[in-house]
Amino acid sequence: MALLGGVTGAIYFAQARFSSTLERERDVQRFTARIAHLDEVLTMSALMFAATGDPEWRARYDSHVDPLDQAIAGLRNISPELFDRSLGAATNDANLALLAMEERALTLAASGERDVALQVLTSDEYSLQKRIYADGNREATDTLAATIQREADTQETLYVGLLMVCYGLGAAVGGAWIWVIRALRQFDELRKLNAEFIAKTRELEAANRAKSLFLTHMSHEIRTPMTAILGYCDMLEDLADAPGAASLRHEAIQTIRRSGEHLLGVTSGMLDVSRIDADKLVLDRADVDVAQVVNELIALLAPRALQKGVTLDAQCDTPIPRTIRTDALRLRQICLNLLGNALKFTARGGVSLRLGLVRSDPPALRIAVRDTGIGMTGSQMSSLFQPFAQVDDSMSRRFEGAGLGLYISRRLAELLGGDITVQSTPGEGSTFSLHLPLESIAGVELVTPALKSSTVLLPARSVHTDGAASAGPRLAGVRVLLAEDGPDNQRLISYHLRKEGAVVDVVSNGREALRRLTVEGELRAELPCDLVITDMQMPEMDGYAFVTALRELGCGLPVVALTAHAMDHEAERCMKAGCNVYAVKPIQREALIDACSRAMQFAGVSR
Repeated sequence: MALLGGVTGAIYFAQARFSSTLERERDVQRFTARIAHLDEVLTMSALMFAATGDPEWRARYDSHVDPLDQAIAGLRNISPELFDRSLGAATNDANLALLAMEERALTLAASGERDVALQVLTSDEYSLQKRIYADGNREATDTLAATIQREADTQETLYVGLLMVCYGLGAAVGGAWIWVIRALRQFDELRKLNAEFIAKTRELEAANRAKSLFLTHMSHEIRTPMTAILGYCDMLEDLADAPGAASLRHEAIQTIRRSGEHLLGVTSGMLDVSRIDADKLVLDRADVDVAQVVNELIALLAPRALQKGVTLDAQCDTPIPRTIRTDALRLRQICLNLLGNALKFTARGGVSLRLGLVRSDPPALRIAVRDTGIGMTGSQMSSLFQPFAQVDDSMSRRFEGAGLGLYISRRLAELLGGDITVQSTPGEGSTFSLHLPLESIAGVELVTPALKSSTVLLPARSVHTDGAASAGPRLAGVRVLLAEDGPDNQRLISYHLRKEGAVVDVVSNGREALRRLTVEGELRAELPCDLVITDMQMPEMDGYAFVTALRELGCGLPVVALTAHAMDHEAERCMKAGCNVYAVKPIQREALIDACSRAMQFAGVSR
């Protein structure tokens, strides 16, 4: 009996310890999820305040700082020594750096310097600290979870031993058996919780990587048009009463306006994402003439289609209701995004919008946008509608955009009660279909409206750089090969170089630049340039691959690297690839000419 009592007491004590272990595991999961959520709220609130200046976003940021600190403290209290040891000094430093950058951005935005504030929050340094902070927290929580799991495994071994003793004692220990069975069930529950925790951790890691990529794209989307805006302002100052100034002034103004509209679009996209995710987007439903909306969009986008040399038309496959009850602004936003994307990825053929009534239960209006563009693979389509994600990083550089449009469009479609689906074949094109459910169409007037088409093809406009070279002592007679994929930046950089007397040859990517310098894979006997200037983010072959290939061929030409990434490690990466001078966008004229002058000091030096 004494043995039986001892065994029963041991089982009771072990079961109590196990319940405590199970509760600690639940706390780790709860605090981890809360920290990830609050961290995202702080980042988005700071970004939105910087973008809009709305004090509501500053208040939202301030109200979530203390809860985040409390959640971190709660996680630390589970095992203070273990948590602090696994978290590490680097993670704490990253947290302090993030808070400092966010506070600086909030202060700048409050004083009206919102562009500078956005640069702080979309900088590579901010992204790096976010990544260090997220990785450190993940390592700490993983260590805590692993330690708790080891404790549970030890307790499970004890339970098995006690079970064997109970088995030897026979049926007299029926009460102990109940404790054992209950404990084994709790072990199963812990295993399930641990599996769920691992899966959730992986999801959070993916979300953090996606956010880091998103911030990188935002940095590029903001810095690139800023290069054009600031540079063309310099050009306008120089023009004065120079010959042909009126034409150049008009081109500069149009470029500044186009870049400003791009920045406005990026900011509006961020605002829409935040409103949708916070359930603060208000719909204004009214009777809407869908055919009128479509015709307005065709007229708006026709010049873009004509410029690219592709067709753009709309057709009505079946009679449709004369009007439907929906939000005209959001319907227009969805269709504009789908048509704009289709035109962006279509170089030949055309884009067609098709209207039709689906006689389902309930009936629905189908708006399908078909294109003959590049198409997508299954894996690319799977990430299309994810927030802070893009189909392909290299494609985002080639086709522009922050990667928010499709996510916003699908969420808007869902708010309108519908959905967006996609079908695509690589190399053949894609079809995006918006389905909007309708009320009963019994007694509703159905019409087949006349829809607009743009069928006149014009050759796509090529990029022409200004052929008049201005005399300038610093680069007089220097032959420059410029590799830059942005047409506006091509014109701007060429203008500044020619003003200083350089002779400029422009290509759109590293592969084209390499062709200029080689014959059948070998360097030309007489190189056609004295200096290479290359953007580091380009489609087909980026600047890193181009310069690396150049140096492997034994080419000693001086190289200036241009990049929108402003971190120190980016400069080191450029130098390792073989560049001589590193310059950050948006680059001003004097900085560009100075970089070229410094690079020319390396002329004739073999690598």
